[in-house]
Amino acid sequence: MAYVDTKNSALLIKPGPVRARSILRRRSRNEPDSVRSSLVMHNIVVDGRRTTVRLEPVIWDALQDIARREQLTLHDLVSDINRNRTTSSLSSGIRAYVVIYLSAGLRDAPSGRLWQGN
Repeated sequence: MAYVDTKNSALLIKPGPVRARSILRRRSRNEPDSVRSSLVMHNIVVDGRRTTVRLEPVIWDALQDIARREQLTLHDLVSDINRNRTTSSLSSGIRAYVVIYLSAGLRDAPSGRLWQGN
């Protein structure tokens, strides 16, 4: 609600009540992509306990590729990441692991290979 302060000639905005349900409401699948979260949820078993992890699709794809290359299941790889992480959350630990793994691979790759699209 807005009103004008006649003494100071200023427009003042008084906040209305905030309903928790409107802030925490679930997003519909019909909402445009700009409104929906870009994070994808997957259930993972980490050290024998089931948990849900939300990550960007590109991180999930990279993580699955890394697991394949290392001949590990996704669950085993994420369990290893969880045991060795220094970040506050598992999602952040996974993102950091993927970046470090891929950047180490780029450092070790012959420079010509990067530009040839191989």
